[in-house]
Amino acid sequence: MEHREFEQDVVERLAGIETAIKYLSEEVMGLKDDIEYIRSQLEERIAENGRQSATLEHHAHGLAELREDYTALETKTDSLGKKVWTLWGIAITASVMIPIIIQIIATLVR
Repeated sequence: MEHREFEQDVVERLAGIETAIKYLSEEVMGLKDDIEYIRSQLEERIAENGRQSATLEHHAHGLAELREDYTALETKTDSLGKKVWTLWGIAITASVMIPIIIQIIATLVR
């Protein structure tokens, strides 16, 4: 191979290498953009998850308060139920006893 052909071959190979380097540089830049996009998406998702977590925590706190209120209401309802049954007992006893007491008083007055 002559010197001139050798130089031409080297120049062509260097041009090919330069083209490959440009192509790879573009690919790397594309990957860099993709990575940046993915990173921003992850940051948005992390932020959204943080907001959802705060919302869920708020709802959990609200549910705990509702559970406490329900327990208090249940206790008051039980107490009210006992009082109603007591009043029913008094009413029934009174409905039976009042005529008897009236009869006793009427008998004593005669």
